[in-house]
Order: sequence, then structure tokens, then C-alpha cells
Amino acid sequence: MMKTLFKTALICIILFLLWSCTSSKEYYYPITKNYKPDDPKLYETIVVLDSLFFNAYNTCEVNLEKYGNFYADDIEFYHDNGGIMTSKKAIIEGTQKNICGKVTRELVI
Repeated sequence: MMKTLFKTALICIILFLLWSCTSSKEYYYPITKNYKPDDPKLYETIVVLDSLFFNAYNTCEVNLEKYGNFYADDIEFYHDNGGIMTSKKAIIEGTQKNICGKVTRELVI
């Protein structure tokens, strides 16, 4: 259980980091203009995955499978209204029902 919790927490942290970044070769961001990543290659990987994930999320009405491929089969997701979800299928179906074509996420600077 702890291993799964750790994995879920790590995924959430990575997704948050991915969500909060945009790509730039100079790594210049108005919010973090003095930030220099310790590992630029890792940072660029995170930025790319962030872009891919939220592109699939924002266009899930046509990219639901691509969106779903970002999740592990044994995911544990805690929704602030619905509580814990442990079914990848249920998470994808919930996204399709409540998000696709209705909601988009974008970086706010």
C-alpha cells in the first residue's frame, strides 16, 4: 500500500510540475526567471510530457485514448469531491463525461 501511495504521490508531483511549466530553450519563464534546472535534459523531458498530457486532456473528445495512456493501470487518484478512485477505466470515463469538450486547462502566467 505504501509503495502504491508513494507512486501516486510521485505521479501527482510530476503532473503538477508538468502542468506549471512551458517549453523554452533558454528556460526563461516570467514566474521563475532566475530558475536554472540542475538537469536541463530532465527538465525538458518534463516540459515536453506536460505539453503532451495537457494537449491530450484539452482535446480528449478526440484524444481520449492518448489521454488514458498517461495513467498506470494500478492508479490511485483522490478526487476532492468523489474521494479515492482506483480504476483507470473509471477515471477515463469520468474525464470523458465531465471534462471532454467542456473544460480546458492552460498555464496562467
